[in-house]
Amino acid sequence: MKRPVGSAFRSALLSLPLASWVAGMPAHAGQSPVMFTPDITAQYGTVKPALVDPDEAAVDNGAGSVAIPPPAAAMFAFLPAGAQVADFELSSSPTVGWLFSVDTTVALPGLPATSPLEPRDVARFDPATSTYSIYFDGSANGIPDGARIDAIATDASDRLLLSFDTSVSLPGLGTVDDEDLVRFSAGTWTMEFDGSAHGVTPDLDLDAAHRMHTGNTLLLSFDVSGSVPGVAFDDEDVLAYDTAAATYAMWFDGSLSDPTDWPAADLVGLPEPDFVTSIGIGLLALATLAYERRNRKSRRG
Repeated sequence: MKRPVGSAFRSALLSLPLASWVAGMPAHAGQSPVMFTPDITAQYGTVKPALVDPDEAAVDNGAGSVAIPPPAAAMFAFLPAGAQVADFELSSSPTVGWLFSVDTTVALPGLPATSPLEPRDVARFDPATSTYSIYFDGSANGIPDGARIDAIATDASDRLLLSFDTSVSLPGLGTVDDEDLVRFSAGTWTMEFDGSAHGVTPDLDLDAAHRMHTGNTLLLSFDVSGSVPGVAFDDEDVLAYDTAAATYAMWFDGSLSDPTDWPAADLVGLPEPDFVTSIGIGLLALATLAYERRNRKSRRG
């Protein structure tokens, strides 16, 4: 069992007011706050820092204040030691919910012992019961053994968007590279974002993505430093790609928030920005209460 709130997992983006989690500092001019998981343990933030590990989520307001929200801690409380979250999506849609993938095969509450979560699967977390289910079965949908899902998103129609850590051949679509983002709907694969066709070089692996559900913005983060037309970036940064204008802009620059710790880390996930306002305070409170009850029981035991 993981320790209570205080570990951390890789990156995910949350573009919304964060006053209830991170107090005091507004975001840096031009910055959007992010909810993230890093690939290394560090104390992120220079104004209000927090220790974050590769198996939890934290919020960075873009100006040096970082905090770990209890709902995110509840979602990953049962991950075994050594497992890392590859990416996650906190969707407000009741048909989607809270999704994530991991970098290794793990057993989780609610999953049959003979069917653990694999790196090519997507898990769904139920905050009311603190149990998990398989939302997307990779082996049943053409994902080869050995491939890992390292970016998860959904579109406005609740269709699943995925990227992989290596090139794969998908049924009906063909070869997909690790800089691409593909769409899965009703058993059919289609291309959502062809990286090479949009200025992404083959040495870059797309390891975090989010499709804004209004407008034309696709948020992207990569595994190493590089450049796309008009923008140079590092692996802790998030880019905004305008799918209508075919232009890139910086969304979150990690070094502006923490010039010491962020440059050594990689940001790897981008959940739905309207998560809190759409799901509501009640669901957040429910997830927090369930998490705190488990902690109290474990202390009494």
